[in-house]
Amino acid sequence: MGEQLYEFSGMPGVKRKRIKGPIVDSVSAFLLALRKHRLCSAAGDHGSVTVYVDDDGAFRCTFQRWHSTIDEQTYATKAQVKAWLVKWLPKRKQQP
Repeated sequence: MGEQLYEFSGMPGVKRKRIKGPIVDSVSAFLLALRKHRLCSAAGDHGSVTVYVDDDGAFRCTFQRWHSTIDEQTYATKAQVKAWLVKWLPKRKQQP
């Protein structure tokens, strides 16, 4: 069984109507997924985080809560994306 991919549509800066990517749960998983996919996302009680690569090769990052955009940034490097993700993606609680 392959990796579960989800379809997103209407992404600014992307001519294709739809792009696909996985749902992930950590900063490291985002960075790994972006090697293989143009898009990845995470969601939970805190809100949702989506990162995708636009047609110009820029990384577009969005944090939303309650269907409202709280922060939206565009970056040129994965290092910049990582710093942004550390701010907006909550750390998972360790199991006892």
